[in-house]
Amino acid sequence: MGIYRLAPGEADWALVARRAEWRRRRLQVPVSPGTYRTHLAYQTYSTSVLDDVAIAAGETKDFLVTLTPRTLAIKGMEVKGTEKRNTEAAALSKQKKPPT
Repeated sequence: MGIYRLAPGEADWALVARRAEWRRRRLQVPVSPGTYRTHLAYQTYSTSVLDDVAIAAGETKDFLVTLTPRTLAIKGMEVKGTEKRNTEAAALSKQKKPPT
């Protein structure tokens, strides 16, 4: 999670908080008055961004945000190898196999 603030006269958002506290089954982030962008993300879930969140002095705001699972693309793995036939282990392995 990231909370960013756009200060008056500034051209870009500045990170002000990365962590939140769980209180009464809610995430809470204390911030000073200003305009904020919230960036909520969790592993394997979609990211949610709320822009231009204005907070006045002494104000508390609640947001209901749903993060939806996203699919993961996992690359396959190819294993290649060759059988070594001229080793003691290979000879013992062949002795253990029943005849076909």
